Amino acid sequence: MKKSLSVLSLVAVCSLLCAVSSSAALPSGGEVVQIRNVRTGRCLTTRGATDNDATLYFDAPSASDDSQLWMLVPVEGGDAFQLFSYPCGKAADFCTETSAAPLLWNLDAGQTNVNQLVHMAEVGDDCRLYVVDKSGNNVYLCASTTSEASSKTKSADSDLTLFQLDVVTDLSAHGPMALCPALVYSITAVEQGKCLSVRDTPINDAPIYLDTPDVNAAAQKWKVFHPGNVAADIYHVYSNLGNTAIDMTLGTSKGHN
Repeated sequence: MKKSLSVLSLVAVCSLLCAVSSSAALPSGGEVVQIRNVRTGRCLTTRGATDNDATLYFDAPSASDDSQLWMLVPVEGGDAFQLFSYPCGKAADFCTETSAAPLLWNLDAGQTNVNQLVHMAEVGDDCRLYVVDKSGNNVYLCASTTSEASSKTKSADSDLTLFQLDVVTDLSAHGPMALCPALVYSITAVEQGKCLSVRDTPINDAPIYLDTPDVNAAAQKWKVFHPGNVAADIYHVYSNLGNTAIDMTLGTSKGHN
């Protein structure tokens, strides 16, 4: 790849995903939010954790703490979303069968893990966040007055299960959001302003092109996958039209599938 093309911008194409059904008072999916408990005023946070099984906490609100930011990733064809940690790229998993509290876990890109499919129950201007376990029970996110650690409960009779979702529209004071395997991206060469495209159904050794951006062009849509055995910021990038990944052959100036 030429030096002038080495700076790329990945932009999530959220318009391709189904929005969560909700009233105008609540976020509809795709937003970045702080999740603030109504009673304690504290916000759900990872406290900088990046590992699976990490505990989630509630801390005093901070306008500069990336660990308190969550993206509401819409679940295609449903009325739920995934709570995607903005800085670390993992999801809040309610672990209904194995843990007493929600934990961080790899985001399920296939969106079939019920422990990550979060629903919103509107209560005035507030809401309750819950998953439905395999027995059909609602399991609610819950704060505590005696501990900063998060918990969960099958009872929704407490204001410790009531939350405000504060949408964060200005992210200029924050770092970049981690790449999300459940989202579709366009990849733009910053200097040229053009997008990577496969143009046709991708096959092995097919060339990759730079084309004029087109939000409706399926050939310009890409997904990411973290293989799990490399650094946290290294991903496979593959075409949304198929399972072929971008392969940069060393010693050449071309990329191919």
